[in-house]
Amino acid sequence: MSELNTAKTEGREPPALADAALLATYEEQGWLLRVGCNYYAGDLEALPQDIRKRVKAVKPSKYGVRLVFYMKRGPRYEIDSCLGNFLR
Repeated sequence: MSELNTAKTEGREPPALADAALLATYEEQGWLLRVGCNYYAGDLEALPQDIRKRVKAVKPSKYGVRLVFYMKRGPRYEIDSCLGNFLR
């Protein structure tokens, strides 16, 4: 069962969702670094609460901390976000 469905059945507030435009804004502000299709942050504790509440998972890497977000997804989201520049 997904986190959204679990939160609804348990009466909790569902996690905040991120979208490509919001992540691009965070990247422009300097909070996130995008490498390929992944987003990284230097220090998780230094991120604003607005960004941290959208994080689903973290994993250390050579670029810092790799962040996985709760995302709004459509059927073509992954293809468009990763290969969009090559398909145009």
